[in-house]
Amino acid sequence: MVTIVLVYGAFADGSSWNRVIKLLLNMGYRVVAPSNPLRGVEHDSAYVTSVVGPPSWRSVKSWAVIATSDKAAGTDIVREMAQRAGAKITEVDSSHVVMVSHPEVVTDVILDAARASELAAASR
Repeated sequence: MVTIVLVYGAFADGSSWNRVIKLLLNMGYRVVAPSNPLRGVEHDSAYVTSVVGPPSWRSVKSWAVIATSDKAAGTDIVREMAQRAGAKITEVDSSHVVMVSHPEVVTDVILDAARASELAAASR
């Protein structure tokens, strides 16, 4: 079984994932939600990389949940980054912290990603 790593950005903390984590744990997944120091993109990405290993979005499939009412990061910016990563995109009418307002939708996207990762691992 895969380990699911949940990382938050600005305007949130690890507790923002609580409802999603509970749903995933109840399904038997291992879940890690490392603290993000929020000291700037370069520092934070280095820290998260040290916790979870090298960035893999360049070499594996990606999934993204786009909050269409995101005034903090901006929907267009987040959508553009997801498209650049080649992510499978799910859009939700939500504000920035979509994992708090729509944990079930976010969990469904994570489960889609986890199942695809499990299938890929089984075929190796």
